[in-house]
Amino acid sequence: MITNNSNEKIENYEFGKTYTNEIPKEEADKFANIFGEGSPALTELIKYCILNGIITRASCKGHPEKRNVLEKILETGYITFQFDINYDENDFAYFLASIPSTNKHITAYLESNMSADRTITFYVPAKLQGESEQYFILILEQLKKYKMLKDNNEAININPEIKKIVDYAFDTQIGLESFEITQSTYKKYKRYGGQIKKIAKCPAENKTNKLHTLYSDYLKELREKHLDDFINYTR
Repeated sequence: MITNNSNEKIENYEFGKTYTNEIPKEEADKFANIFGEGSPALTELIKYCILNGIITRASCKGHPEKRNVLEKILETGYITFQFDINYDENDFAYFLASIPSTNKHITAYLESNMSADRTITFYVPAKLQGESEQYFILILEQLKKYKMLKDNNEAININPEIKKIVDYAFDTQIGLESFEITQSTYKKYKRYGGQIKKIAKCPAENKTNKLHTLYSDYLKELREKHLDDFINYTR
């Protein structure tokens, strides 16, 4: 769903289509229940976003019950957050992109294009019915944490590596490139026609972190070089 202005009428909405009208806060329960697909955690997450002016573009709780044995293994739930082209509060994007660092099963996918603006999509496991619940709860908890920090004018710690990736990924002049952030590493993708292919993988962050504590400045410079090479990699 998208919660921005358009001439689309609420009564004309059909489930499964992108909703492009602004959702009034008094309709939060109604639309959260529609988009939540029966998932209590996803419903609560979407409701929180509507009430707090956070734009989401799409979501799914995951449907392993509709998949065969092999497909279930790869089934995921997801939610996509959208940022306007002129979005100024970049701290929120940096904060969101850092969420995978709190859980190895959550993947953040960043991309920018003219039709969807800038988006961060979180993919979570859903190979078992209801498995995605715990991850949507975690994402909601992180959103609440961000709001609390902002409301109290407290500092928001930004990972400089993730900041650099977000800034690059959200460059509206790029469009064909996207990034995946997990707890252990970063991956870069590029569109070739209708396909998306991985073109680069950054060295595992957690391993580098351990080494960094031992070798300090030298490895810091080396790590920054690796990150720059990864971000600017072209094939």
